[in-house]
Amino acid sequence: MLTLYQLRDRYDQYGITAAPQSNAHRLALLKAISLLEVRRESVAAALLKRQIYQIRRTGDWDAETYALIAKVPLATYEELRAFAESEEGRLTFRTIFSTLRELEVFVTFAAIDFETRSVDASTDRNFAKRLAPKEIHKFAEQYIGVNQGNLVEFSYRTLGEFYRDLDLEKDPEAFAGTKRERFIAILSDSSSREQAIILRGVLERFPVDSQPWRTSEKVAEIKTWVARLEETGGVPAPKPTLTTDTVAQALSDAETLIKAGGATRGVDRVHTALHAYLRHVAETAGLTLATDPGLTEILTVLREQHPAFQAKGPRAEDIRKVIRGMAAIVDALNPLRNKASAAHPNPDLLAPAEAMLVIHAVRTLLHYVDAKLSEFARSQELAASPKSTLDVA
Repeated sequence: MLTLYQLRDRYDQYGITAAPQSNAHRLALLKAISLLEVRRESVAAALLKRQIYQIRRTGDWDAETYALIAKVPLATYEELRAFAESEEGRLTFRTIFSTLRELEVFVTFAAIDFETRSVDASTDRNFAKRLAPKEIHKFAEQYIGVNQGNLVEFSYRTLGEFYRDLDLEKDPEAFAGTKRERFIAILSDSSSREQAIILRGVLERFPVDSQPWRTSEKVAEIKTWVARLEETGGVPAPKPTLTTDTVAQALSDAETLIKAGGATRGVDRVHTALHAYLRHVAETAGLTLATDPGLTEILTVLREQHPAFQAKGPRAEDIRKVIRGMAAIVDALNPLRNKASAAHPNPDLLAPAEAMLVIHAVRTLLHYVDAKLSEFARSQELAASPKSTLDVA
């Protein structure tokens, strides 16, 4: 195991306990990511968002100390080794350690090891959306079903045939343990694409109601996992230049919820981010808004009164039509957020595809507004700057 970084006052590495990472420490890592993103520590946040590190208790029982531990593919191992040796790498780990200590998780060193079967984050674009351990166990035990430690309706022979039928190079014989343990190990070790294929294969082999515990509710949940695993890149998450703590926190919360629970969980937070952002833009520009203005009203005021959004240049009228169309989209976001998101205890929530459509629409609008503001600011700076002697000549 290679030590990537350790605190100056800790030159000794105590043994790492075998106990798995706790839920409290998983939450601490999510909180650390949110703090790092708000503080514009993008490299440190990106490193933790790869979800390769776990917080593990060290063997120093005289003090409550922890380590950041990761087992990664060889290519990732070499990438992180070189990064940790750089000045940027040392500063990044120092920032991560400081943030975790702020959250009362006293990490003293970070270390990595490599294993040949691990999924490589650099080649799996949906790496961060892969199934969490609790989802994998829930799928195996509560949908397929377990009897005396073994998967029901699978023999060792048919388990191997299952992967061959899916055209996946997975050999259960390469893993030790029961059929359940081998299935969980293979699913845990698979890429996001392979996990989606395995989930679909199981749903086809064991359809809803084929056993009393295989309910339609469980099938619906599994399909949301498949949708998450198969998501394409889409519109990237925005990072507005003109922002507030509320906007930054809402955007960070949205990304965390989308990755942890799917697009449906993130609709409320992106709506909040858009509302707070547009209001801040209008107030910063000195535009008059009504008391507690709605999202549609704020966008209308910006479109009609803010100088950055006055369409000029080629096809100006067509651009105005596009902006009016965006206003219609914004008008539809309010009932979607209030009646079909997790903002309220609604019985019927948006399906993952529709939720992602809403999120991409909000992201597109945020990107557009931020780009127009930046463009307008640059034009104002140029207009205010004194002309050079060459310009005068």
